[in-house]
Amino acid sequence: MLSSGVQSLREPLRSERVKVFSVSEANALLPRLNVLVARQLTLVRDLDAVTTALTAHGVDSRSLEPQDGDSPEVLELKRQLKVPVNELRDLWREIEATGVVVKDVRQGLVDFHGRLEGNAVWLCWRYGETQVAHWHPMDQGFEARRPLPRESIPPTLN
Repeated sequence: MLSSGVQSLREPLRSERVKVFSVSEANALLPRLNVLVARQLTLVRDLDAVTTALTAHGVDSRSLEPQDGDSPEVLELKRQLKVPVNELRDLWREIEATGVVVKDVRQGLVDFHGRLEGNAVWLCWRYGETQVAHWHPMDQGFEARRPLPRESIPPTLN
C-alpha cells in the first residue's frame, strides 16, 4: 500500500514554477519540517502495523473497500486504515506546499530545488539531521548524495 506510490512523488511539470532554495532558506524550514516529518513517520509506522494485520488475514491492503466475505475484523482494519491514509495524504500536501519534495516517507527524506555553482541540484535533508548539508544531482538519488562545499553552509549559532 505504501510502496512505490508513496515512496516518491512526481517531478514538477516543466510549466510549473518551482521554488529554488538557498541553503539558508532550506535550513529556515527545518523547524517546521521536523514537526511535519515526525508526524509522517508516525503515520507510516501505524499504517504498516494495520497493513501487516490485514496481510495476516490474507487481504490485499491496497483496496480499502469492503469486499463480500470480509470478516468483521478485516472490515474494522480497513476502516482503521482510511483515516491515517487520508491524514498522510494531507500531510504530504502540506509538506509539498512549502516547495519541498517528499522523496521517501520511510526515511523522512526530502529534497529542495537548489543551485550549486550555477547548476540545478537537489539540496538533500533527512529527518534527524540538524541542517541541510548535502546535495545530489537532479537525475540521481540519495545514494549519490555528497556534502555541500563548506562555503555553501551558513554558520550556525550554538
